[in-house]
Amino acid sequence: MPAPLSLDLRRRFQRLIEEGLSAREAAQRLMISAATGARLALKVRRGESLAAVKCGCPTGGVSWSPTSPSSSNWSHKTPISRCSNCATPWPMPRAFRSIIRRFPGL
Repeated sequence: MPAPLSLDLRRRFQRLIEEGLSAREAAQRLMISAATGARLALKVRRGESLAAVKCGCPTGGVSWSPTSPSSSNWSHKTPISRCSNCATPWPMPRAFRSIIRRFPGL
C-alpha cells in the first residue's frame, strides 16, 4: 500500500485550489493523480481537514472465545476480533476459522 501524501503537499494543493486552479490543473502541477486531486479538491470545498485518515482493516489482536468452558483444544474455539475504535467484538470470517482449524499452531 502506498504511503499517504505529506501534509505539506496537501496544503500546497489547497493553496492552488484557493487561487482558482481546477483540481486537475493543481494535481498536474504537483504531479499527483487527477483522481487524488479531485478527492482533495472536494475536501477543500467542503472545508474538511486535509490530514491523512487511517484506512484499512481494523487493528487489534484476536482473542479466542471457547465454545465450551471445559474445551482446551484450539480447534474448538471461535476466534473473535475486536475493533480498535469501539472495542466491539465481531466474529472472524468463516474462511479464517477453517484455516485456523487446519493449522492449529498458527
